[in-house]
Amino acid sequence: MGLQGVELLMKVEEHFGVSITDEDAATLMVVGDLHFWLCQELLLTKPGAPSPSDVWLQLRQLIADQLGLPLETIQTDSHIVHDLRVE
Repeated sequence: MGLQGVELLMKVEEHFGVSITDEDAATLMVVGDLHFWLCQELLLTKPGAPSPSDVWLQLRQLIADQLGLPLETIQTDSHIVHDLRVE
């Protein structure tokens, strides 16, 4: 994952108040993987964590803003590196 990918994950960490290890980051291939990981992490670490649907809405908006993409192009099966042009 290139600089844009690292910057995206840093924004996700900052926005959601989590820390994504390099080991975990290596397993996050599609946006749905990142969404699932976030939901699990937030449930474990954040009392009153947002619902999975709220996490999805926030994550999708964050990706759109960070990468300058239309919301409709960001789907759960979008590959973070290839489909979202993160290299």
